[in-house]
Amino acid sequence: MTHHWGYNGAVVSALLFGLGTTLNKLVLGEVNPTVVAGLIYLFAGFVLTAIRFSPLRRKVIKLIKTPTKTEEMFCRKDITILGLVVLCGSVLAPLLFLNGLSLTTAINASFLLNAEVLFTVFFCSYLPKRML
Repeated sequence: MTHHWGYNGAVVSALLFGLGTTLNKLVLGEVNPTVVAGLIYLFAGFVLTAIRFSPLRRKVIKLIKTPTKTEEMFCRKDITILGLVVLCGSVLAPLLFLNGLSLTTAINASFLLNAEVLFTVFFCSYLPKRML
């Protein structure tokens, strides 16, 4: 594999994020934000389960396999940080994001989503190098 996978992944991720936000804003007019957040993760779980048990599983794994060595198991100290990441990224973030999205206009939501990159770069530039 080449370094192009990272670029492709970033572009696809940005496209899916923008598409998802647009579709979520449309759905939030009719459905509770908590239900939408739950359905997003339920759909993602169904897709990953379908890939896991499909005949395409080996092709997908072969396609995304990288030449770098990865760890097979968790360390005990990783469990705390993993728990925080799951809590914030899979529970709190979608709930807060979709509740906020339902309370704002489309143009304000677009502005805030585009500014997210700027704030992320700004925040990461002040982190100690050992944390990155």
